[in-house]
Amino acid sequence: MENTPNNNLISDICDAISTGYNFGGWTDPLDESPLGPAEVRAVRNNQQDKFKTMTRNQSNIDKFLKKSRQKRINAQAKDDRRKQNTLRSR
Repeated sequence: MENTPNNNLISDICDAISTGYNFGGWTDPLDESPLGPAEVRAVRNNQQDKFKTMTRNQSNIDKFLKKSRQKRINAQAKDDRRKQNTLRSR
């Protein structure tokens, strides 16, 4: 049983992460300082761009549904005209 791992290893790593220790770049140090003006502006612009994209996507979906309904109505009217006027096709 000499090869058993140290049970405190995981808790040591968790403690190091919670203190903000940087493990070669794959964990970021904990930084709870207030955001600077440029960072606040960037966050706000990102949120606005996200909202614009969502709105644009939804309007494109609405336009597509409207066009598809109109195409179906037009096709139905065309079929109805063809069925009613059998003398025209001669």
